[in-house]
Amino acid sequence: MRESLYYGIRMEGIAPQRVGDFLALESRQAWLHYANGSYNAALAQRLAAALRRMRDAGTIAAIIARNAGDVARTAGR
Repeated sequence: MRESLYYGIRMEGIAPQRVGDFLALESRQAWLHYANGSYNAALAQRLAAALRRMRDAGTIAAIIARNAGDVARTAGR
């Protein structure tokens, strides 16, 4: 959610210095959900492994930084 706000601020051309850090009231892990009717255990394992590799390689953080831009970095992310 916070990243969406950072992205919107950046798209509006608001200087990152004008925005302080957002107060995080709660933080949760992201979960990958599957529909029961189409669940495939092998595919689920492959997707989970791919997400772990992306996290460990910093790919997810890079995507967030690219979309949040300087606002996220300035706000201490």
